[in-house]
Amino acid sequence: MKTMSNAQTAIVPALLLALSGGSSCVNGNASVRTGSAPPVYGGAVVGAAAEQPLLLPAGFESGLIVLRPATEDGVSLTMLVSSTERSLVREAKAKQLAPDLDSEATSLILPKMAWDAFIPVSRGEEGRLAIAERVDSAPALPTNVDGLLGTGFLFDQTLTIDFANQQLLSRQPGEAPFGDNFERINLLSKPLEPSTSGEKPERRVFFLTVALAGRPLEMLFDLSARRTLSDAQASLLGLKPGVKVGACFLEAAIFDELRVTNPVWRVGPADANPSELAILVPDVRVANKQTGPAWFLREAERPVAESSGATPERPAQAGRVSGACLSKLALTVDFRSGLGVVTAPTRVSDEPAVPVPSSAPLAAPLEP
Repeated sequence: MKTMSNAQTAIVPALLLALSGGSSCVNGNASVRTGSAPPVYGGAVVGAAAEQPLLLPAGFESGLIVLRPATEDGVSLTMLVSSTERSLVREAKAKQLAPDLDSEATSLILPKMAWDAFIPVSRGEEGRLAIAERVDSAPALPTNVDGLLGTGFLFDQTLTIDFANQQLLSRQPGEAPFGDNFERINLLSKPLEPSTSGEKPERRVFFLTVALAGRPLEMLFDLSARRTLSDAQASLLGLKPGVKVGACFLEAAIFDELRVTNPVWRVGPADANPSELAILVPDVRVANKQTGPAWFLREAERPVAESSGATPERPAQAGRVSGACLSKLALTVDFRSGLGVVTAPTRVSDEPAVPVPSSAPLAAPLEP
């Protein structure tokens, strides 16, 4: 039986209280505050003291989450949020953040954040950002981001990722809103091998159970899953070709099985290569909360977080799920324990959950 660390045991009871119904609060849009110490979610908070969640400077763009914090010295950042990749920053931006940066340094800690563009940052090893040009196996970045806030950023966070209302909220450890409209979730944590550079602490990825037409599948929770659309895919989804968008994926065998057993489901593009196919799944649920219909792209079976430096021996997943197919939901997750809740807040539109380009999409693809 797996044991928990002291940090986990300090956090888990508060969230377990939330999930056991030990208190209650009003569901709905959070009353939030930007740039100051967090005060109450809808009237009461589950866990410890009643504190208001902190609204982070985030944008939900083309199915991806982009944070735009700034330091006390006025250096602004545009950072893609990832739940599978290491935290990275481009070398040019690293030199702005730390003018005296050693020429041999391979990482740095973010300076203190400005209160009007604040994000919580760990001051420990997990809060370090690797310098992309100075480390091995750094993933390709969209040209208009300065880097990634990855597994280290999430390491000790409790976040509400409100895909429906496009908000990212930071909460006190173990704190979770709930009411009549919540369901419990448990993100299964799996460690990745430490990098050859001795990266610490060990990076982890999370798996979320997603039911497609009643069939539960263990899928990699991959907030930065993305694809540069081909002309045929862009036409099918009503987007511009060559744009990098957030996407959800199904392993090839599962994709093909669903296509055969559900012949009325929409599949396209017509006459496309298998690697370009997408399927519109009408019934997509997380803990019985409906978020379909949603598009899933077909991909070959691959190791967990292969693009993040995982080895071929890593276990395979049924697919990858990102904000592109969770657009009707809000997930609150304690990333230390993996415990959380999911709600289905009211949103303006109930259109199919396809990626929608923003006014400044993450274009200029760097990878095929």
